Amino acid sequence: MEKRAKLREHTHSQNIPFNFLLEELPSSGSSKVKTIADALKKLLPSFQYFKADSSLSDAECKNTLKIK
Repeated sequence: MEKRAKLREHTHSQNIPFNFLLEELPSSGSSKVKTIADALKKLLPSFQYFKADSSLSDAECKNTLKIK
């Protein structure tokens, strides 16, 4: 389930008013908003995704992540 849906369900069940705002950030230009967006991108962690050949078994995951 999407996080927004979970949050919506939780807030609705608790009678908490909420609002989601979505703001598209510019990808070109030199506006103040673009400058802020670029600075935020540099501060936030980046993630690298790759397609696995096959899924890991539970045992392989525990050995890889060294879960105790």
